[in-house]
Amino acid sequence: SLGRESKSRLMIVCTTRLRFFERRSKWGEGIAGFARLELRQLSQLRSRLLIAEILHKIEAIPEALYERIVDEAEGSPYFIEELIKMLIDEGVIEAAGESWQVRLEKLAVVNVPPTLTGILQARLDGLPAPEKRILQRAAVIGRTFWDGLVRILTEEEDTQDVNSLLAALRERGLIFHRERSMIAGNQEYMFKHALLRDAAYETVLLKHRRIYHHRVARWIEENAGERLEEHLALIAGHYADGGQAELAADWYIRAGERAASLYSMQEARTWFGQALKLICADDLERRWRALLGHDEAVGALGEVAERHADDPTLLALAQTLGDDSRLAIAYYRIGSQAYTEGNNAASLQAFQQALEAARRAQDLSMEGLILPMQVVLLTAEGDLTSAAGMVDLALETAARTGDLNILARALTNLAQYYQAVGDVARSVQLLQQQVEINQQQGNRLGGAIGLMNLGYYYLSVGQFTTGHSLLERAVQAARSIGARSCLAYGLLNLGLADWRLGQHEAAHQALQLSLEPLEAIGDQRGLEARQFYQGLVLESMGELAEAAAQFEAARAASEQLGMPAQAVEAQAGLARVALQRCDLSQAGQHAALLMAYLEMEGPQVLELPMLVYLTCARVFQAICDTGRLHHALEDGCRELKARLERIGEPGWRETFLETVPENRALMAFDLDCT
Repeated sequence: SLGRESKSRLMIVCTTRLRFFERRSKWGEGIAGFARLELRQLSQLRSRLLIAEILHKIEAIPEALYERIVDEAEGSPYFIEELIKMLIDEGVIEAAGESWQVRLEKLAVVNVPPTLTGILQARLDGLPAPEKRILQRAAVIGRTFWDGLVRILTEEEDTQDVNSLLAALRERGLIFHRERSMIAGNQEYMFKHALLRDAAYETVLLKHRRIYHHRVARWIEENAGERLEEHLALIAGHYADGGQAELAADWYIRAGERAASLYSMQEARTWFGQALKLICADDLERRWRALLGHDEAVGALGEVAERHADDPTLLALAQTLGDDSRLAIAYYRIGSQAYTEGNNAASLQAFQQALEAARRAQDLSMEGLILPMQVVLLTAEGDLTSAAGMVDLALETAARTGDLNILARALTNLAQYYQAVGDVARSVQLLQQQVEINQQQGNRLGGAIGLMNLGYYYLSVGQFTTGHSLLERAVQAARSIGARSCLAYGLLNLGLADWRLGQHEAAHQALQLSLEPLEAIGDQRGLEARQFYQGLVLESMGELAEAAAQFEAARAASEQLGMPAQAVEAQAGLARVALQRCDLSQAGQHAALLMAYLEMEGPQVLELPMLVYLTCARVFQAICDTGRLHHALEDGCRELKARLERIGEPGWRETFLETVPENRALMAFDLDCT
């Protein structure tokens, strides 16, 4: 509702320690309105101002008190607060009534611990025994705790009312009462600071901790009610600390699966990892479930090294279990990663092994995942005949599974085939269906991927502004869920959209931002596409030397990856650069190779086929090769007509012809083309 209110404003303040940025140094990058504020230690002046604010009931604060607190605290505001409270507990400061007093004779002899932890420990030691016990039991629960659970943990020792003891601890400023409780029927409290909770926990005897943790886990499990799902990892942690490894692993797996369903993949990775640490080597069923979840999480996050470790382990585990369905899953995971890394041969082999295992197991769901990926691979290899023979079967199989998530994945993958053969209208139709499914399912990752692909296909029919808007939404969605691969391709496509709109600086920036996630996930196809797009942008900016370098790098990478169509498009870029440099001999050599490819393979797999035809026509015109000029124009116009016929929407047909520059320019060579 906030997003629909144009005048609404929302500020979100997040706090963290510096080690968070050691792990994620670029967190917040690219988010509109993001600002990072580093909180440093207080200066002596600001320390004195804080002391004066806390002790405002002292008419004239003695200089000796100022100096003692400032010197001991060394600029830590929490240290200042706790030291003052300790001085009150020790009687140095008499905090009674409206006028507080300072006893300098006591200040001179009071023993102040040198660390904040020491200060906190001294405060704990000075508490009445019942209050200290309450705080210790609460510390076992965690920084957040509930009165009902504290009562269970102290019922054998304390006869005093728990709530009156908690009220006393609130008065001392050690805990806060929270207005709303996550567990119905219980008051919720919170330690003022995590360090205070840690200090209290350290005073609990080791022999008692396991007993208390087990009780805590059981109580939360029994009392969380409808909000149990929010406490899965908390329950797991208490079972682990209570020495119940199998129970803890089960709860961590549940927590990981819930996090993955919400696309909180960093969290999922953590919980599955915790489960794997607790599971015995011979507990194959639990290990499979945790390892598969971990593999999917690290794959989504683009953690290549962990994915490379998980995939073969998953395969070995499936082989040990002797389960064909699991073999299909393991081979499918291996094939997907190989495809991402540009290893088509390994990917095709793994997908075929996955399909054979799925059919032995009569696992229709896995077939519904594997067949569309085989179509994608065959399309990338340029084998459109084989892909065409599988595309209907792939879509039919995915639909027969009855699983909307599998169907949505299939729609995404098969749209690539229709784009390659020039049937953009069919591609858009499939992707619109995919977006609707993911919205219904609440699948945030699928939704982001759908927006990204839909935006890309809108670009291909000349709907540049619409495509750009969709891609901006896709990038924002991918960034919000930490989906590196989706973010990388969203930025790549956004760069292409900016280039189409003539926004060259914005295009360059988007492509620069795509580099880090592409390198992190080891996506060689994406890196090649980035080089090609950079070449297009630099060419449009007149930076011909830099453009040629990018096109040459893209051509070499494409050849190494076994992607001849992409190599041809990069070579077309080199031809245009040579033509602009008036190097007609070099331009002619490039154009001859381009026409040879088009005559042998056709334009179907090319991303910008009309630009390749236009490049050939302009080069042949410049070198006065009339025969090949007419040949290029005839073939280009024939292909343009064929693609135009596949676009059913009249408005789109007009946009496709008039808005896409290479289509308009190709028509200008030969008006009979229309």
